Amino acid sequence: MVNYRAIIIIGWGNGMDWNGRKVALVGGAGFIGHALAVRLLRSGASVTVIDDLSAPPLSPVAGELVHEHAEEMTAAQLENTDVVFHLAANKSVPRSFRDRSIKQRNIDMASRVIQACQDSGVPRVVVASSCEIYGQGSSLPNNENDEHHPRSPYAESKSEVEHLILDDEKMRGTNATIVRLFNVYGPGERPDAIVPKLCASIVAGEAFPVEGDGHQKRDFSYISTAIDHLVNIAAVPSVPVVNVGSGSSTSVNEIVELVAQKRPHVHVERQNPRQQDIAEFRADTALLNSISGEVNDTSLSLGLDRTLAWWERKGPDAARQALTHERNED
Repeated sequence: MVNYRAIIIIGWGNGMDWNGRKVALVGGAGFIGHALAVRLLRSGASVTVIDDLSAPPLSPVAGELVHEHAEEMTAAQLENTDVVFHLAANKSVPRSFRDRSIKQRNIDMASRVIQACQDSGVPRVVVASSCEIYGQGSSLPNNENDEHHPRSPYAESKSEVEHLILDDEKMRGTNATIVRLFNVYGPGERPDAIVPKLCASIVAGEAFPVEGDGHQKRDFSYISTAIDHLVNIAAVPSVPVVNVGSGSSTSVNEIVELVAQKRPHVHVERQNPRQQDIAEFRADTALLNSISGEVNDTSLSLGLDRTLAWWERKGPDAARQALTHERNED
């Protein structure tokens, strides 16, 4: 087993100058991709967004859009690119049980992106993975050296992609870092996760569905904090795997209570527990902190306020439309 903490960190430094760099974001029209694109553009980078737009974005695409399926990418589309962030995936755990093709498509997308990076000579690649690979069998906090215990086809797809990227022979020298994202939330996220679904439900005047008893805990990071970490991680090319989380966990019930303190009209609808649900995820952030250093953090209370305010600006009709779209997808 590789001890990722024992790796000597030799990188470009957290002060990496993005001005004039050419960056490609695969899946860059999504929630995290949009925020990352905005940040990089403000830093002077040239940003190309490669996305098939299969999930209608809630925010305008930032950067130059190339309408393409990730699994059909070519090396020519990455010519002279300095850094590639691979963010594309179908991330719905429940949907992955119903549609088993999702697992293979996630693997195919990552494989194609990595191959295109190798063929075009991209020097730096950052690949989004998920805390879901830890599963129920890991001790807390979840550490980068823990064994994988995936409990869903989605988690299995992320685990297989990680094994592909960590295979030195297959990577042929491509410098890649896997970022295991925990629950990143904030304005602009589709209501297919806890926080945006709660906020959209309040604005739409609908009940918020809680799966099981609501005691399941997740590690929440506000979007701007997560983006700061991603940008810093990209500047340190010697780390194979790193968690991106807050290091603390909060239950679904506690999230509801926090919002209800500010918006008392929160209606909850209890539903059956999610298939193969995990009781708790909580990131070990020691390695992240050593790489990324201090970033501007946003408290959970303030982050929830900002997310709810964003949905309120969108209005009830937009919230209902987004919720209906997600239900139809399920």
